[in-house]
Amino acid sequence: MYQSLQRINTLPEETLICCAHEYTLSNMKFALSVLPHDLFINEYYREVKELRAKKQITLPTTLKKERQINLFLRTDDIDLIDEIEKETKMLQSEQRFAWLRSKKDNF
Repeated sequence: MYQSLQRINTLPEETLICCAHEYTLSNMKFALSVLPHDLFINEYYREVKELRAKKQITLPTTLKKERQINLFLRTDDIDLIDEIEKETKMLQSEQRFAWLRSKKDNF
């Protein structure tokens, strides 16, 4: 999964991301639980919450947006690294990804 997302992350920022299921709100809640002070995550969470309250979809999205709000694409982001190293000393991107995936699976 890590390698697949890394490959997608090499595409241009205007690339459309078309997911099969509407999990954006739960994904944003998870992202907020990890990075509660991130401005992009907070802003997008509010947007998504409003859209879903109106029964509107949040998809497709762009790779640019995903790079801002998707923790699984931010495993080398210093803010994320600083936050999760309070609980773990993992230094490799793949290890941070696996740690996040485990947290999301149990969220």
